[in-house]
Amino acid sequence: MNDPNYHPMISRLREILMVDLPSDAIVAGGCLRDCILGGIPKDVDVFVGPGMNVPAWAQAHGGNCWAVCGAATEYDMGLQASVAQVFDTNLRVGDDGLTTDRDGPEIQFIQMKRPTSVEEQFARFDFDFCKLALLQDGSFKADPTAYPALRQKVARWTLEEGDVRRTGSVDRVIRWLQRPMFRSWRFVMGNKVFVYHPSKNFALLKGAAEPPERAQ
Repeated sequence: MNDPNYHPMISRLREILMVDLPSDAIVAGGCLRDCILGGIPKDVDVFVGPGMNVPAWAQAHGGNCWAVCGAATEYDMGLQASVAQVFDTNLRVGDDGLTTDRDGPEIQFIQMKRPTSVEEQFARFDFDFCKLALLQDGSFKADPTAYPALRQKVARWTLEEGDVRRTGSVDRVIRWLQRPMFRSWRFVMGNKVFVYHPSKNFALLKGAAEPPERAQ
């Protein structure tokens, strides 16, 4: 696994956070996970508070942004409507910083109705191996469950049974298993275990035994 303190993409994100974004901004989720695992992230999720003018920020950096219709509702399912708006941009993180070229992951903003802590953001995520964050002061944070998941290639669903986001979580697992970097992984959701199957892209192991408990 890659060290987040020395990964070139994470270093560029750290510079953007510290120089160009407000103090409550947090980069979190799959982008950091993919960097640590040696993959190529598709996008960067930046969580910001209500005070940031996202369209003005995008324009000041030579890009554009647009509100994603319905995305705030999707992010907010079961979360008491804490997301105000989701913005896609045409800005990417390139080798030399922000760019509108095609290379590099796209930046997406999730604007909250109030500033939120990194712990609150981790509680929102549905799988433990996504609970990674880069803060505006440049520090890197990981939930205690994240690195054991990354080392053992076993991701666990962390929401409550009956959570309305479960269907969306299953869809995400199927997409993950279609990526080569996750084909040796197990995704555990309660008593169900999803693994890659070459003829089906994924397989559900019914009644499969739980993977070994992770080392603390």
